[in-house]
Amino acid sequence: MGTVSFTGATTKDRFGNTHAQLPAMSATSLVDSPVSLAADGTVRANGGFGRARVLVEGAGSTDSAFVSVAPAGTIVGYESARISPLIGRINGVGARVLGRFVLEVHADATYPSWAPDGSNFVVRAIWPTSQEGALYLIDTLGNYRQISERLYLYPVSQGHFSADGQWIYYAHVSFDNAQTRYIFRIRPDGTGRELLFSSTRFDGAWNAPVPSPDGRYLFVDGYDENSRKPLSGRVDVLSNSVRRYDVAAGKPAYSAAANLVAMEGSDGRIYVARPDGSELRPLTCSVGSFGTGGLSSPSWSPDGNWIVARSEALKRLVVIRASDGAYVPVGLGANVLTPAWKP
Repeated sequence: MGTVSFTGATTKDRFGNTHAQLPAMSATSLVDSPVSLAADGTVRANGGFGRARVLVEGAGSTDSAFVSVAPAGTIVGYESARISPLIGRINGVGARVLGRFVLEVHADATYPSWAPDGSNFVVRAIWPTSQEGALYLIDTLGNYRQISERLYLYPVSQGHFSADGQWIYYAHVSFDNAQTRYIFRIRPDGTGRELLFSSTRFDGAWNAPVPSPDGRYLFVDGYDENSRKPLSGRVDVLSNSVRRYDVAAGKPAYSAAANLVAMEGSDGRIYVARPDGSELRPLTCSVGSFGTGGLSSPSWSPDGNWIVARSEALKRLVVIRASDGAYVPVGLGANVLTPAWKP
């Protein structure tokens, strides 16, 4: 996606007749990446990233189009309009819905996370009618199988693969007074489940674990009972302790390539920090509570240079440059939620 090409521009009168004189075209950069517009209508951006407003003028008329240039990549996400997983390139080319996730009754397949080899991904399956949930493994053709037990009242978190693909980490909640969260890992074939950590609603309610490459640390999502705001932190499995990050943010996504954790802030910004919580800072300047303009569900590119996220203000996915937080909207469907960048 380093360049975007137009077929050209024409001017027509009200009867549909094309004017002999071709209109003039010009491009204006909308992010801090210079763009150029060639005579054949090709838009180029330095570093393969940018967004431009292309102005077309001719025969007394003016029109414009907006063009994003972003790095290449493949995304899987939850297509909310069709209630199904969707796989496609970031520019929208080749996007395909895998079909409704149907067992004995319809289920939603949400929060996908790729296996390291990109051959399949794990989802949290939810049955809205029975209020049950379980983890399922889906390949790129849409074939699926259950890997965790089916539990009542949506208690299963999204799953995340280990770096070697040998484990899937997840959590579920028990509905005792403390609402205890149990963090497990399980083999992709559904065997060998191990309990790694537990917490309650009174001490963080840590959930949705993302493992470090060596498996010692788990980057986790939590909830503060007093402030009623999301939390992020890092569980040390060996010492059975948690390092809480100093920010109201959740849904951590870890990149070994960047050595950074990205999180969705309760103020609508994406935050990043080192794995130990140091160097914490807002990456983006987009501010707004969830559902009213914020950025959510960050997922890293394999090289650690980019993040794909959902923009509620634009109602589509955006690609964020990890070096400075600049971002551009991309062409993959307006209804795609919780994206995951394919390795």
